[in-house]
Amino acid sequence: MHFKQLKTVREISDELNIPDWIILDLFKSQKVDKLSFPELTKRKRAIHFEKLYDLHFNKGMSLKKIYRDYGFSPPYIRKVFEEHGVEHKHFIN
Repeated sequence: MHFKQLKTVREISDELNIPDWIILDLFKSQKVDKLSFPELTKRKRAIHFEKLYDLHFNKGMSLKKIYRDYGFSPPYIRKVFEEHGVEHKHFIN
């Protein structure tokens, strides 16, 4: 869940209804380092890039429309594009 679905320890804890320290102890016993929050979010943004690019550039959706329909906030979308060297289109809403 942590490495494949990129869920935080807290999200896993809530989903499985077990304390987060149990998950952390499991990682420690298996000598597995959990991903840092910045690394986790960076990987999520990399995964979202293709979808956001398609919605914005191929389907012509504005950042606000993407937010309304898919829940990705405009600042988040700009960050995703920035990390990939892409500048978003400036729509007049």
